[in-house]
This record gives sequence, C-alpha cells and structure tokens, in this order.
Amino acid sequence: MLEVLFPEIHALIGKTQPEYFHPEGDAFEHTMEIVDLIAGMTSDLAVRFAGLVHDIGKGATPLEMLPHHYGHERIGENILLKWNERMTLPKKWLQGGLFVIKEHMRAGRLKKISKIVDLLLDVEKNPLGFEGFNCVILADSKGLPYYLADYKSYLKKLHDVSIKDCPKDIKGKKIGDWIRQQRIKVFSQEAE
Repeated sequence: MLEVLFPEIHALIGKTQPEYFHPEGDAFEHTMEIVDLIAGMTSDLAVRFAGLVHDIGKGATPLEMLPHHYGHERIGENILLKWNERMTLPKKWLQGGLFVIKEHMRAGRLKKISKIVDLLLDVEKNPLGFEGFNCVILADSKGLPYYLADYKSYLKKLHDVSIKDCPKDIKGKKIGDWIRQQRIKVFSQEAE
C-alpha cells in the first residue's frame, strides 16, 4: 500500500546512506526512526510530518551516487511540492515540511554569524516555530547547535535592535540593511 499511496516514502526503501552517519540502515529506516523520536517529543502532527519528509529527496538519488545523497534538500523540496499537487496538504504541513527539508542539513553546520542570525529569524517566522524545528533537528542530529539550544536568549537580543536607533540619514532599503548589521553585531557580542 505504501508504494501506491505514498510513493515518495516508499522510494526511500533501499536507499543506502553512509553507515558512519546512519548506522540504522537505509533512508527509510532512518526516516521511521526520526518519526518515532519526534512522536515521543510532540503530538504536533505538522512537526511529525516534517520529520517524515525531512530526507524525502533521498528517494530520488541515482543508484550510482549511493550511499551519498548530494543535493537531496533541493530535490526533496520539489518532491514535496509534487506530493502537494497530488494530495493537497495542510498549509502548516507543507510550509513546515519545505522549511525543514531546506534547512535541516545547514542548521548544525552554520559557522558564519550572519547566516545564523538569518536562520534564527527564519525559524521564528516558520509555522513550526522553534519548538517544532528543534524537535526535527534534535532527532536527526542527536543534538542542537548552541544557537538553537538557547534561541530565546539570542532572539531577545536580536529583537532589542530597534528601528528607533537607526541613524536619521539612513533611508529606504538601507534601514533593513542597518538593522540586519546591528543584529549580527549583537549576536557576535552575545556569542562571545
């Protein structure tokens, strides 16, 4: 039935992964483990769905590339969009799933402060929020990067940057650029 009803999930069966990172087996076994872990953390179905689809792009990896899955995030976004065409998903599920597919690999690897600040602000706007996003990252990576683990403290500092403090001679789009630069500076000081 899985092959007929949810071919996107069925396609993960047999897609091997580097054993060092995924000793649990193929992409399907990994995905089922993630869903079980997330189900133990939250009853939010959108978050569970995001866990289900986080590696969905691995189902389209050519056999000659295995056990690697280069670019599975971009491919996964397209697969989820096609799934949504076939079977309209709840908006929160679709938006949350797309966001997790795109960002789950980057979250633990970011080093550049500007990218971390951008991700924090993007997670805040995503319908899964930090609680949901962190569930998926924690289940998939077995840990959280420092900025996600302490996101409340970092967000408070980022939101303390106010347009009221912007120099009067800065206008238009440059106001947004100034705010972003100030947030990066604040984050850098907070992270020290």
